[in-house]
Amino acid sequence: MKENITDNISPEKFRLFLQDELIRRCKLNPAYSLRAFARDLKTDHSAFSKILSGKRPIGQRTIKNFLQHLTMGHEEVKRLIDAGDIDDLQTDYKQLAIDSFAIISDWHHYAILELIHVESFESDINWIANALGIKMMEAKIAIERLKRVGLLEVNSKGEYIDASGGKSTNISNDMTHGALRKMQKQLLEKSIECLEKIPYEKRNNTSMTMGIDTRKLPEAFEEIKKFRRKMGKFLGDVNHKDQVYNLSIALCPLSNINDEENL
Repeated sequence: MKENITDNISPEKFRLFLQDELIRRCKLNPAYSLRAFARDLKTDHSAFSKILSGKRPIGQRTIKNFLQHLTMGHEEVKRLIDAGDIDDLQTDYKQLAIDSFAIISDWHHYAILELIHVESFESDINWIANALGIKMMEAKIAIERLKRVGLLEVNSKGEYIDASGGKSTNISNDMTHGALRKMQKQLLEKSIECLEKIPYEKRNNTSMTMGIDTRKLPEAFEEIKKFRRKMGKFLGDVNHKDQVYNLSIALCPLSNINDEENL
């Protein structure tokens, strides 16, 4: 199975998979590292680091060797191939090429772009990781991906600049790709976490149960869109920003900047 599928895996898709696999292993074991991953794949640490960062190409022979050492089952291989399939993504906003899947499937990519506009923001991987409560490796890989697809730039002072033009975080209603579902699931999980950890005055989690006429659903969806955009303008079009929030008709913080002072 492993030998037969290598020709169907694009090197770029495989590189993104390796990044995600490294993050997964680091979450399972905080002591795990890029060096440990290279050791498990029986490859040189320096060369592997260049592969992950896109500074060194990855050939089919390397893919085949890595798959052997990953000891991946059939389901994992299928997920690898399917994960990069973004041909069906349709949007009125900026096209993100092969990294579209990676960008829209993890909530912290969007949060980083929004975090840049917070007054206390620091262009530092460690600061970003602490602010969003993610691993340093996650923050580092996310920054690299955002830079490579043109959503984030670095100026001559080393400062991160949001180059998305405000269009990267607005997803078309036509997008039904699994990556979008994954992102929404992550945000719902963040909302549940918010219920447990964030004081009531710092969040808003509400719901309503009602009998409805389903013929009105299309109109209802449009009203929800209008409300979401109105709320985004009300909260976002300001000069002072100190946190990053998510609205899933539950308004919850995604960042914890100066958490002890603010809560």
